[in-house]
Amino acid sequence: MTDPIIFDDVQLATRDILRDALQQYGIDATVSTRPPSHDPAVPHKLHIRVRAGTALRDTRVSANANVRITVYGRDEGDSMRVASIVEALLLSEVTSATVRGFGPVTGPVPGTDSDTGVPIALVTVQARLRPRHLRKD
Repeated sequence: MTDPIIFDDVQLATRDILRDALQQYGIDATVSTRPPSHDPAVPHKLHIRVRAGTALRDTRVSANANVRITVYGRDEGDSMRVASIVEALLLSEVTSATVRGFGPVTGPVPGTDSDTGVPIALVTVQARLRPRHLRKD
């Protein structure tokens, strides 16, 4: 029997990739898998939320997953500007131990958070996942 192939958490990997990439370009933002706090007592800070769908295998050793990124900016223009930067960074052939690269899907698209009324922008990319052997250690 050959070693089984698994794919690690693309959501966390994308979060980490974006944290590094945004920092390199001097963009101060919270990048998280959680929604932002909308407590009026807390000063507004740029927030980027990363969510991923289920990884879909093409073959035993290849898989893709859609990654949805929501940018919560100061206003619609700020959200769209940062979402464009996020998309450009992810499409610039960034890689990690988990992700082989990203391809475009949709966005950036302006919107409004239905729960809070905060302006947002949405980007969806497709992550090409890097396979990993599951070993009996």
